[in-house]
Amino acid sequence: MNDMRKFFDGIQNLNGAKFITLNGYVNEAGEVANHNILVNINVMNAKKTDNATLHNTSAEIIKSKSTKNFDLAIFNLALAELIISSDKNISENIEDRTAQSQGQTNAFLQVGKGLKIAKETGLLHIFGFKNQKKVIVPGVYKPVKSSDKTLAKKEITKVLKLRSGKFHTFKIGNIESVKMEGKTLIINL
Repeated sequence: MNDMRKFFDGIQNLNGAKFITLNGYVNEAGEVANHNILVNINVMNAKKTDNATLHNTSAEIIKSKSTKNFDLAIFNLALAELIISSDKNISENIEDRTAQSQGQTNAFLQVGKGLKIAKETGLLHIFGFKNQKKVIVPGVYKPVKSSDKTLAKKEITKVLKLRSGKFHTFKIGNIESVKMEGKTLIINL
């Protein structure tokens, strides 16, 4: 990273929820895109809102709003599992959370809200709410065979507009330049 001082100065100036633009981000499929993300947010509030939404709906309502034709039993099972996972992940005690959540907590060193360093690789990870994405070069994605239950969970997230479906972690290896434009931190990769 060529200018870490500018980066961390920019991060320190992000009081409250703010935007970061990542220009030229390359994902694991080789896709190159510019991303605008909302960072420095209270993830627990979003998880609690999603949890309330999950508890206040039914598989019947989801099925009626869905464009997917899954059996009602699949939607019931997927919704039940999402609720169980959501209940665990809003617990104040890390030990009560899902194994995946615990693994994420233990694998990183937090350096700020939405900023963490992977203990194993040393890479900076920026976590935020996806706002906009502009693909510059399409990636090559391998076909994935997901179960109906997994697809139903994705559909529930979409139908209920759960915020958890819009959170993303960006792995940052090299930063070419950093600048502030208004209240947005622009990072060119």
